[in-house]
Amino acid sequence: MRARFTSSGKHPLRKVGWNHIGTRGGQWFTQGLSPRAALAWLQAARARALLARRPHLTPEDLQALAVPVLAHRLPPRNGAGRSRAAQVRAMVEAVRLV
Repeated sequence: MRARFTSSGKHPLRKVGWNHIGTRGGQWFTQGLSPRAALAWLQAARARALLARRPHLTPEDLQALAVPVLAHRLPPRNGAGRSRAAQVRAMVEAVRLV
């Protein structure tokens, strides 16, 4: 069984509104999220949905896995005063789920 996003036909990361938002503008991180990192995040969210016995992923799946999947990939801006994980967590809390 393959998990898929079914609510609107949009790509899951776009549906959530996290298609590089928060990672590309330099507000949170020195480098943006790469396409490969976004795909890894998406695959992890699909796996989480399958483990929950759902045929589709939800924005909450992406949110729950943002820190474990993205923290090592996104270096925080200089002077942020936070660890990578804390910076990703702050971005997750600041970006509203659609």
